[in-house]
Amino acid sequence: MNLTYLTTEGLSERIHYDQRTIRERLKDSVLIEGVHYMAGVSTNADEVAAGSTKTELARVEHE
Repeated sequence: MNLTYLTTEGLSERIHYDQRTIRERLKDSVLIEGVHYMAGVSTNADEVAAGSTKTELARVEHE
């Protein structure tokens, strides 16, 4: 089993849901931290400058 980690933006593109819907409706109800995604600290300079230092990565299983 191979795993791919996607940002919320990448998951949004893949499953055709708005990023806001993923964050507000699916996260922690359908998508469970530690099972379906992991939260981490962003190293993206633009996100840090904007005050958003937390990034969630969705885990996608594939063959």
